[in-house]
Amino acid sequence: MSTGDIKFSNGKELHWHSQMPSYEILYKFKKIITNKEKIEKKKEKEKYLPIKTLRKVKLDKLKNIR
Repeated sequence: MSTGDIKFSNGKELHWHSQMPSYEILYKFKKIITNKEKIEKKKEKEKYLPIKTLRKVKLDKLKNIR
């Protein structure tokens, strides 16, 4: 397989030329994309929360970081 591409369900694409990436690289790439989508969905939901609830969520995030 000298050239190829993979199209993921979210519209992302991975292209390669002259050598196919290993399965480990493909797995890590898929994991990164999946995690990024989860974070974006969570942020989108937070947009519509009431201000007091949104402040609580932000404070909880700060507490978890420390």
